[in-house]
Amino acid sequence: MAGSIIRKEFLTNGTSDFDFRHPHCPARPARPPNTVEICHLGSGGVSVGWGDDVVLLGPYFSRPGSTIAAQFGRVSFDDARIAAGMRPFERRNVRAIMTGHSHFDHLADVPHVALDHAPRAVVYTNASGVNMLAAYPRIDARSMAQSVGQWVRIPGSAIRFMPIASDHAPQLCRLNRWPCTYATGEVDTPWTSDWSEQHYRDLRGGKTYALVIDLLNENDTVRFRIYYNDAAATPPKGIPADELTPVDLAVVCMASYDFVDGYPQKLLRALQPRHVVVSHFDDFFEKQDSAWTFVPLLSDRKANGFMALTRDALRHVTTPPRPPVTPVCGPMTD
Repeated sequence: MAGSIIRKEFLTNGTSDFDFRHPHCPARPARPPNTVEICHLGSGGVSVGWGDDVVLLGPYFSRPGSTIAAQFGRVSFDDARIAAGMRPFERRNVRAIMTGHSHFDHLADVPHVALDHAPRAVVYTNASGVNMLAAYPRIDARSMAQSVGQWVRIPGSAIRFMPIASDHAPQLCRLNRWPCTYATGEVDTPWTSDWSEQHYRDLRGGKTYALVIDLLNENDTVRFRIYYNDAAATPPKGIPADELTPVDLAVVCMASYDFVDGYPQKLLRALQPRHVVVSHFDDFFEKQDSAWTFVPLLSDRKANGFMALTRDALRHVTTPPRPPVTPVCGPMTD
């Protein structure tokens, strides 16, 4: 990436007002101005609220039903679960839907989310995702392939983002090839048939990106910076760490973290985040309601290990975080 694309001097070290929530949190009074609402949606999904606008990152609610179904079953949309997951955003301006890659647990609900619940949102994904979404002409017209190193202003909002080249951990063991990986490779040609005719494994991951998301002031300077990855990965490629930081919030994937050397500590030490939200730890195969279980291969011991590595990495943060503007609602650490 040529030049100083990200300029850290645009960032403020002022009050870090974050409201960390879960979709089932009770209603709250109106948030103070310049407060960021972060809501964990399940799987790798997160919403970012800034003013009246919302960006959805990897919204996936349906679930295949089992790991066997994810391997051999056809894609299905659970409209009741999608509607319940999108209910908190009914009166909000959902400006964009983004994914870092195109596996089913990030992209598979996007057709129905974009058609039925976010009809004006622009969809940003990788080239494989755009080819798959071509099956839905009403979405194809507003889906865009991401370009590494290019800032994109989300239409109608005070939000911009930039994709950064990243990678994806193997899912079953440390080998980055079959049988340790799932649905790798690209979808090179546009689809023409409804996704219900496709298998879950046909939603291939394609290129993997991390996303830098800037929430802007009225004069287009950066108020808050968010780093999002939806797959365990090494630190961002092609950009010096001192041009990326400081990061106000890092949203990091827990699943398969033990298959990537030095993750998450190397990434967090590079980012120097003031807050961390951990995602992608719950079972995105089974249909879960009020109760949830860890994704396969993740256990209490492994999850505790990830949190210990995270806490250790955050000891090196030079700017300590301020407490959230409201108490955290949902799963949290001490």
